[in-house]
Amino acid sequence: MNGSGDATTFEPIAIRYEGIDAENHEIDLGLLGESLQGFAKTLAVTANFTATGKLAVHADALDVKVVARPVEEHHCFEVSAFVTGLVTSKEFWSGMAPGVFTAVVQYVLSRRSKEEMKHLSEALNRSIGGNQETTNRLVATIEKMAEALTPSVRKALAPIDRSCERIDLYSGAEKVQSMNSDTKKAFSTSRKIAAHAEPMTGTITSFNITTGACEVVLEGADKATPGRVLDPAHELPNNVYATALASQQPLTFLAKTEADADGRVTRLHILDTVSD
Repeated sequence: MNGSGDATTFEPIAIRYEGIDAENHEIDLGLLGESLQGFAKTLAVTANFTATGKLAVHADALDVKVVARPVEEHHCFEVSAFVTGLVTSKEFWSGMAPGVFTAVVQYVLSRRSKEEMKHLSEALNRSIGGNQETTNRLVATIEKMAEALTPSVRKALAPIDRSCERIDLYSGAEKVQSMNSDTKKAFSTSRKIAAHAEPMTGTITSFNITTGACEVVLEGADKATPGRVLDPAHELPNNVYATALASQQPLTFLAKTEADADGRVTRLHILDTVSD
């Protein structure tokens, strides 16, 4: 890797498969292989980003590898993953990359809720000395990384409901993530993306002017739907989306939707506003 820095040491991540076959310290070998491929790429890309501040998703662009080592005690079926061969950019992180690694992993492997985003932003802020502008840029990059890693996360979750009930991740003695059937469904390939954008009306309850990430309570709905404003105008001061958030007045916009297998809208991609 180019640039100065020191070798980075990350806390090993213990991947524990719980329930079904794993109760007997067994797991389907094909599903295990698929799952470990997914975790290997997810952890490698995440570690590379947290050490360098740069997003790279192709294996040949990563100066890092994830290796499995034996565990001393099996509580279920367990694999211990170690990130090796990475150098931290001192100029960017001041040697604090390991402090945010777990938070970024949690976010990538989660359904990326508002609460999880808040936790991630706080961890980043602490690591870079409270520079909010830099934090916002990093969050935007992490969002892109999380989207790019979705196929790898699906692989990682493959054994759930088939050879184990859930997968827990541990950093040291602390459980940092638990993934079950609901998590697997959230990453399912069964989502349907609308072919055409449609006008919709809703109240914006959360909006990030830097990333475009938002939450909208659609007309007739009782809870907010996550989404992203793709309209370039969202970066302008006092833009219509920020104004709508401040006033809490309904806004009509043009959006493509994602829906689950039951037809429920799960995500919005807002392209533009619609004039009265």
